[in-house]
Amino acid sequence: AAAVGDNGIGVLGVAPRAKIMSVRIFSGEEQSSGGAEAIVYAAESGADVINNSWGLRAVPGGSALDDAVDTALVLGSIVVFAGDNGDFGLTPTPWWRHPDAISVSMARPPFGAFPFSASDVDIAAPGRDVLSLGGGTGMNGPTIGSNYVVGSGTSMAARHVAGAAALLLSVLPDLTPSEVKWHLETSAVQSGRAGWEGLPWNPMSGWGLLDLTQAFDPLAV
Repeated sequence: AAAVGDNGIGVLGVAPRAKIMSVRIFSGEEQSSGGAEAIVYAAESGADVINNSWGLRAVPGGSALDDAVDTALVLGSIVVFAGDNGDFGLTPTPWWRHPDAISVSMARPPFGAFPFSASDVDIAAPGRDVLSLGGGTGMNGPTIGSNYVVGSGTSMAARHVAGAAALLLSVLPDLTPSEVKWHLETSAVQSGRAGWEGLPWNPMSGWGLLDLTQAFDPLAV
């Protein structure tokens, strides 16, 4: 999302001048309450964009996550969620949805959702064989040296979208969370999916593949 560039080291983030607030969610057993508390904490601490590259196998009905995202949106934070990876090849289903958050599936060049990418999403972004920080443990791919890892999944895709939202806000700081979401969705490139040809949205790729070259254009009507 925000790796510094022009230094000949590692990778370049989508928003290389963004500031990162690292928030620990889980300590031991994963529970949605930890994620909800983290979202509220980040929003109350002034986060402009909150990236959620994590998920749970089940989220109880009436989850505190919904309330947490509502709070973050009221405070002006854009909330991005990685979609479910569908158990790497099994029937993909979104692990959690909020209508005003940005739900992200992963795509691989030249286009197309990867087989274990989520369904019922808002937008797709690169998520196949992405070089990122995180040496020491592999994320569906090999480690590179001691500081980098090649990862695949919706987590990698969500970070592209979070960086894009930060970059958009750096140029248009008065945009609301819903306007940022609308900018990204209406500027996405929709190549279609089998059975969804010619339609503006499909459950695997949402409104299409993230395209920052168009995201700064005036909002479509």
